[in-house]
Amino acid sequence: MISKLRSLCWNKIAQHQMIPDRALELLRLYVKADRLSKAKRVSAHLASRMDMITNAQLKQFIVIAGTLDQADAISTAIGSVKNRSLIDLELAKVLLRIAHVAENEPLADRVESALCDRIAPAELSLFRIEATRMRQGPQAALSLALATRSAARDPRMATSLARLLIDTGRKELALRYLLLCVRRWPNSLPVLKSLAHAFIQAGLPEKGLEWFEAHQSEKIVGPLADVYVRFLLVLGRLEEIVEHIKTEIAAGRKSAGNIMLLQLLCTLGRPEEAESVATLMKANPQHAKRNRVHFSISLLGTQLNELRLYRQIVPKTGQVPTDPDLAATYLQAATEVLDARAACAPCPVSADMAPPIPRRIFQYWNTPTVPEAIDGIMQTWREVPGWTYEQFDRSQALRWLSETFDADHRRAFTLARHVAEESDFLRLCVLYQQGGIYVDADDMLTGHPNDIIGAGPGLIVFREPFGALANNLICAPPGHPAIGQAMAMAKTALLGLDNDNTWSKTGPGLLTRAVAWHMLQNPEHARRDTQVLPHYHLFRHTLPHVPLPYKTTASYWNAGAFRTTDSVMSALTTLAETGQGQNPGHGS
Repeated sequence: MISKLRSLCWNKIAQHQMIPDRALELLRLYVKADRLSKAKRVSAHLASRMDMITNAQLKQFIVIAGTLDQADAISTAIGSVKNRSLIDLELAKVLLRIAHVAENEPLADRVESALCDRIAPAELSLFRIEATRMRQGPQAALSLALATRSAARDPRMATSLARLLIDTGRKELALRYLLLCVRRWPNSLPVLKSLAHAFIQAGLPEKGLEWFEAHQSEKIVGPLADVYVRFLLVLGRLEEIVEHIKTEIAAGRKSAGNIMLLQLLCTLGRPEEAESVATLMKANPQHAKRNRVHFSISLLGTQLNELRLYRQIVPKTGQVPTDPDLAATYLQAATEVLDARAACAPCPVSADMAPPIPRRIFQYWNTPTVPEAIDGIMQTWREVPGWTYEQFDRSQALRWLSETFDADHRRAFTLARHVAEESDFLRLCVLYQQGGIYVDADDMLTGHPNDIIGAGPGLIVFREPFGALANNLICAPPGHPAIGQAMAMAKTALLGLDNDNTWSKTGPGLLTRAVAWHMLQNPEHARRDTQVLPHYHLFRHTLPHVPLPYKTTASYWNAGAFRTTDSVMSALTTLAETGQGQNPGHGS
């Protein structure tokens, strides 16, 4: 039956008779099944029938063609827009995103103008706000949204405004606004999801879960299931999520080989179950090709490989590891140590065990000139009364390392593969030598540093939902043993040219292992000189990783954007030069 269906599909394609939605579905299946030659044939068929494709289908086609790296197909799709008098918001956003990735601002300006000529009038205000957010950042977009008279006409505009409030640090205001929106649109799923996001970003997941349980008759079922799962994840209730996902899979509402289930099982140290899920995921064409084909070298794949090795050495017995070297080597051993610590009654912090955290803030940006948007975020930390501030660029970091440490530390810094590893290593060195607060350049201060260090003296770190310690903000007194261990481990990895991923080599994975090592190496001291807080506590004082335009361009170090070729740039240029009045079309 399946072979007959495929034969029929190919005959339809050969005769140019397959309707676009069927062809798109076939294209998706071939991409997921890694049948690239056939996928490209279907893509070519669709590219020849752009006049039959709706706006929504055109958007889907461009996204899929991007995963196939088919520049010619993308160019054809972009070129077809000039024949449309009307396009919708989602298609316009995809087209503008392609122009934004190219980092050609004059061209992006003209593309945006051409899209404004074609977008449906009811969606024009929202598009202009979204375009401003994409290209200029959330603060400029918020200013435009607040000046737009239709800012609260519908749930989409309301959720856009709420997201901008959150992304500019006005989290409590966003929460109050969304609570009012829920009264107006009580059954709007986008509004409810935005409300959940606002509770979490405000650092109030317990209150958020309590609100949803009081106002929703259904719990972890139906369209709000993802909302509840997110609350449970932030609150660390991982076992409950595992059972929920298994129930969803059994009911056919989630596909086999669920990625989140795999990640949870790895975090919980259950390699046999994780292996079964990984096998299903790699065999299931509904999952993205990169997750299936490149799983073994992904962060999750390497964590599963490490978990296998660890379980060969230490079978799961329910006993907490006692060997500091195991915790320094294996992430699973480290997370088990942190789990045991979290299960214990809090121990009062002792000034005898650790000196106070100095009121010093420092940050890193590798170049002397900081982009304006980033500089504005860094400014929130610069002028806090009673606190000193220091900013390093790469040359200053090298000079400081040379003056403060030995040649090996300087050389380790120069051997970093990219700016993230430079920053990871420098923060450990400065914290160990001087103490204070290290914070990433894209983290905005929304509270006060005095409140952040209120859990001290001693080391203060924040634990993420999947068990590792975040390293975007670390508070420490000078000379703390865990920071010293992390610095030594990072130096060894950099000098040894280790090919581990950055997360494990110098980032959160390394910090997690070093802190767990300290807890086993110096248990009495660690109970009184180290505080591990839930990650959402950090949200009460900061807005981590502000979404900024440069993070979605091709030159960003961690970019996932597809490349823009000459043919794509030519198509964008043609679109930018074509106004609605010049090329009226049918639209759809």
